[in-house]
Amino acid sequence: EDPYGGSTDENTDAEAEQDHPIPDLPDFLNGKHFFLYGKFPNNDRRLLLRYIVAFNGVIEDYMTEKVQFVVTSEGWHSSFEDALVDNSNLCFVKPAWIYAINERQKMLPYQPYTVVP
Repeated sequence: EDPYGGSTDENTDAEAEQDHPIPDLPDFLNGKHFFLYGKFPNNDRRLLLRYIVAFNGVIEDYMTEKVQFVVTSEGWHSSFEDALVDNSNLCFVKPAWIYAINERQKMLPYQPYTVVP
């Protein structure tokens, strides 16, 4: 015999509400390929990966011809010149660009965040 007379679960207001679909994430970085170069302080690498993927960007594990943006917190490196010979369309940017896109929730120009020699 069931001393509780059936279910002991309480129906909540949340159960009565209709399920709403999860909104799509913005695709600010759609079609853009990124390579993370060098060391990043604290948890920055993980956070950058998270934002880039969330905004529909692509992370490349290696410096391939698909890479358009090299994100670095280390400043200009001599190897960047060699990379530009192979791919003259490369842009070297600071992590602040990705953070600013996330903070403002819109696509921003990368030019103010470029790393130059």
